Amino acid sequence: MTNRIPRVLATTGVALALAAVPGVAQATPAPAAGTTPITIAAAPCPNPFWGLFCTRPYLATPFGPVSQATQLSGDGRARAGKYSPITGEFAPSTGWLRIIRQELYDLQAARATDGQIGRVTGYAQLSSPLGPAVWATQFQSGRGRWGVYNFATNLFYPEGNGAWSRLTN
Repeated sequence: MTNRIPRVLATTGVALALAAVPGVAQATPAPAAGTTPITIAAAPCPNPFWGLFCTRPYLATPFGPVSQATQLSGDGRARAGKYSPITGEFAPSTGWLRIIRQELYDLQAARATDGQIGRVTGYAQLSSPLGPAVWATQFQSGRGRWGVYNFATNLFYPEGNGAWSRLTN
């Protein structure tokens, strides 16, 4: 990804055809019987500053909608954190880590450490002290939770107590 892409997105609007931007993808799964389909997208966050990618839908929190997000540094590093579309602020939860692969990760049936299986999506595989990982959101039946998917163990590690939150736009 070049430095020009975020500037073009910022000046022309995020409604640009994001599928044409390298490293940005969208996927819409076929809904399971009796469920509402979830549209997963990794795109520049609303009110973007350079290199911030959010996964959607957002999770509902007491502070409003919040997304797991990845901020790219421009020098081959990134950091994970949370993004609020209401305030436009990004709160990092990691330091800067080396990027292994810069792309959307959309794992259809990922197992978590608590045995739950759900769709996991996040942006950019990073080199963490515990192996290659993507900070992501796990989705299941109209709800979601944040955590880390570790490619060495092939498991999703939910944050905190692993509680689920409802989805919101």
